[in-house]
Amino acid sequence: MRILIVCLRRIGDVFVTTALARSFKQKWPDAIIDWVVYENTAFVLQNHPDASQVFTLPSRPRGGDMWRLILKIFMRYNLAFATQAGDRPAWIARVAAPRAYAQRSHARGSGFRNGILTQTVDPVGYVHATQQVLELAGLVDVPVYPESQPPRPDFRGFTLPLLPYVVIHPRAAVRYKQWTMEGWRALIGNMKEAGLNVACTGGSDTQETAYLDEVLGDLDVQRFDGQLSWPQLTALLSRAKAFVGIDTSVTHLAASVGTQTFAIFGPTDPRYWGPTPHSVEISDDALWQRRSPFQKRGN
Repeated sequence: MRILIVCLRRIGDVFVTTALARSFKQKWPDAIIDWVVYENTAFVLQNHPDASQVFTLPSRPRGGDMWRLILKIFMRYNLAFATQAGDRPAWIARVAAPRAYAQRSHARGSGFRNGILTQTVDPVGYVHATQQVLELAGLVDVPVYPESQPPRPDFRGFTLPLLPYVVIHPRAAVRYKQWTMEGWRALIGNMKEAGLNVACTGGSDTQETAYLDEVLGDLDVQRFDGQLSWPQLTALLSRAKAFVGIDTSVTHLAASVGTQTFAIFGPTDPRYWGPTPHSVEISDDALWQRRSPFQKRGN
């Protein structure tokens, strides 16, 4: 069984889609599962047990990029799945396999696009992102496995903090997802008083570095921002006593490795994007109930 998954979205979307790949592996343990993702999200599938080969596209692909991809995947698969309703992922799935499945598009003029697919599934209201993706598994009678799957951890090339330690991830790509600097500093101080070491993760861009410089200041925190691959980050999180982060992909990764995870959300609805714990039903809305009635000014 050869399967292609097309996920041309953001980092978090690719990561929750690993639950779909894991579901396929439960039914077809020897299946070869390949992926098509954007270049800036491919690292999520590095060293991943459910990714045999990863094809990438620029975030704004040109005609030549698409043709080169088509030549590599044309009718090489038994099944192909596009995890969103856009035309580009649907066409990629269509040319990759005789049986192609995708989210149904309700955009104007989408009848032909829907008609060329073997079968489509309607978006299921406002449900968790993982549950939405797993609707595709039902089209081929595959029981769902709702937990996102981390890559194989890689402990090489860096030194773990002294135990016990907590990992924090303070910065998001967009301001409205972030917490206050004062909140982070107070939290770190309380952790240190409790005898916990603190490690901080983040990206490598200069804006994030400057933000963490300001948040952490002279606090005794071991920084890993811009230093770890996704498998190394998995290793760091797997040994942590706890993780505290904002609404970002690293928070999902922390929950997936079984680390006790505290997610700080701004206006994004956690009922749709809350990190999925181990061994739970993702339809259980009580997992992500709001702790305050509305988003306050100043975040």
